[in-house]
Amino acid sequence: MSTKTISKRVALATVVALGAGVLSLVSVSSASAAPGVNSAAVGTTPYLQVANSLYIAGNVASTAIAPTSMTLSATQAVGASQAATGAGSFGLLSVGDLSGNATPVSGTTQTATLLSNGGITVFEQAASGQYDAIVVSGGTISGISATGTSVNNTQTVATAYTSGNVTDWSATVKPNTGVSSFTISLYTNAGSTALSAPTAGTLSGFITVSVATASVAGTVSATKSGVYYAGVAAGSSTSSVTKDSSAAGIGTSAWNVPQTAAVVNADAYGTVLASGALVTATATNGAYVALGSSGSATAPASAGTSTTAAVLSAGNTVGLTVAPSVTTASTTTVTVSINGVVIGTKAFTFTGRVAKVTLSAAYNGVTGGTGSYTIAFADSAGNAVYPTSGGASYPQTVTKDTLVGGVAGNGISFGSITTYPTSTAAGVGTFNCGSNNATGSVAVDYANVDGTVLASNVLAVSCSGTAASYSAKFDKASYNPGDIATLSVTFEDALGAIAADVASGTGAIASSASGKTPNIIGSNLTNTSGSSTTAGASTDTTTNGVATYKFIVGSTSGTYAAVVDFPLVDSATQSAVTASYTIASSGTTLDDVLKGIVSLIASINKQIAALAKLVTKKK
Repeated sequence: MSTKTISKRVALATVVALGAGVLSLVSVSSASAAPGVNSAAVGTTPYLQVANSLYIAGNVASTAIAPTSMTLSATQAVGASQAATGAGSFGLLSVGDLSGNATPVSGTTQTATLLSNGGITVFEQAASGQYDAIVVSGGTISGISATGTSVNNTQTVATAYTSGNVTDWSATVKPNTGVSSFTISLYTNAGSTALSAPTAGTLSGFITVSVATASVAGTVSATKSGVYYAGVAAGSSTSSVTKDSSAAGIGTSAWNVPQTAAVVNADAYGTVLASGALVTATATNGAYVALGSSGSATAPASAGTSTTAAVLSAGNTVGLTVAPSVTTASTTTVTVSINGVVIGTKAFTFTGRVAKVTLSAAYNGVTGGTGSYTIAFADSAGNAVYPTSGGASYPQTVTKDTLVGGVAGNGISFGSITTYPTSTAAGVGTFNCGSNNATGSVAVDYANVDGTVLASNVLAVSCSGTAASYSAKFDKASYNPGDIATLSVTFEDALGAIAADVASGTGAIASSASGKTPNIIGSNLTNTSGSSTTAGASTDTTTNGVATYKFIVGSTSGTYAAVVDFPLVDSATQSAVTASYTIASSGTTLDDVLKGIVSLIASINKQIAALAKLVTKKK
């Protein structure tokens, strides 16, 4: 059997319930029928943009009973809007197509959902001189347009014909009692016997209509409704929100920054509930929640002072605002119901006001210059928070500490916070060094936006001269093959104090200048940053006077000495130094194997002799 024959049989089986005849199937694609022309949504006014195409009247009829005669404008032309009066559907819940287009197209894949007591109106334009037929299976035609139209005695086939200009015509279809679905087909150029043999034409439109009971239409559906993170500022509209916002930090904010959500309400068919649906919201852990006034899609500017809120919905979306009732870190879960049905929950996290300021990782300052340290901020739960310049929640208001005595130390004074921390970088503070080497401490104060002030920890700091000499030492005297060896190079100033940590310029330990790059060479050592057996770079720095380097230990046993040289620091009294290390034996020699065999044979001989002696005694 040929592929063509199979295709024809499948097409025929699709419409077997519609009548017998010769079927020529033409699939109308989105390329030949512009998007949105059939009925982009219930309640819209689509356009008759393409002749010989079947369209759904999305407009809702003013009465609940189909008119016996529906008349389109006699001058209606391609591109003109569907007549708003006399061509509406009623009880129509949704429209679409099998491909799931957001804006469905006319053709052979259309779908719709209709109440069992409703009626769906379809319409098309018949070309001049053609007989076009609308055929229904599982329903009856309750009304047709008057001019040039006819209906058969079973009210399942309607036709239109004119020998003159194009005729615009329509039919309203009601489902038969007890059916769960019915179909509506359009056959074009069916011939003069179209009323009795409509399928002789070309199948140009096909709609599958699902029949719904009135009990679920207009009733909130937990699967079609939902609560979504809006990601907009309080006081803004949430009307366009249909899923969770992808904005950074969604669901989390500072303790004094309200968060928003959108409450979307619909029935099982995705139809917006009528005005008057009761929307309620409840927040846990004492948080405050508010809903849009009169069911507005605008999220309230304030969450108010109540843990519950209720409003009668005026549309598809209701704005929601939530905020904590405390200044410490907190979380809350907001539960939303519509007409008593829970449609969703959303969790909101709020970081608290700054409760802890931590100074750490002090770098040794340079005499006559500056030193530095890192600074971090956290709330009472340990969540990191990030002050920003002029920020409403965590402002940059760090000052020299006055709560625990300020800065202590000979010649050391408070500098500034040069960089505030972010989620990807540490904050940095500085202190000033006098003309002499000194040790001391530094602390800072932070003022929250609500006026509370707290002090940081006290951090020990020091100042000294730049590097004048250095020494090197491995962390262990002996290593096994494959171990990680750490080499520490300690720098001292001219007075013998730990040298200042200088990143570049005068006093640095390394430079990009020719011949000023550190050079560390050790046999059977591989730099962990690459395959080279050397280490050292022009950007090397110290932390509290010490620079560290790591190596992978090789497999050749022996005692070695690494050569360590920092040309930028070398002077008349300082030159390259060495650091000794030992690599243990990596394997067993042949002598070791032979000794083991001899020992094993001797042991076996002793056991045999002891056994023989025991047997002799028993005899």
